[in-house]
Amino acid sequence: HLKELFHSHKEKFLQTELELYGKKEKIRYYSIDLLWGQKLYQELRFVLVEYNGVQSILAGTSRSIEPLSMIRLYSYHPYLWQALGYLIRTLLLYELFRGRSPFPQYLCIRKFV
Repeated sequence: HLKELFHSHKEKFLQTELELYGKKEKIRYYSIDLLWGQKLYQELRFVLVEYNGVQSILAGTSRSIEPLSMIRLYSYHPYLWQALGYLIRTLLLYELFRGRSPFPQYLCIRKFV
């Protein structure tokens, strides 16, 4: 299992400071490229990260992205989800104010009397 790499490759982890969530944080990380899949294998880059006592495993298909860039990109994902939520709500309200249903007809829930 990938989680076992935190213990078996402990000496290969690198330590650095990286700006995450607007603050400089000390992290430990290790990057490894492995074949992954069932029958149709694909080479993936896995980055194992230890940060504030939490162990995380990041995965990506691009082996050209440096591990620190990958960690930094993953740290933006809460902000991206929040922005996506705002965008969806804005589009739904826009459609409602135009007097149209924001959902396709086959997704509308109708009450039959």
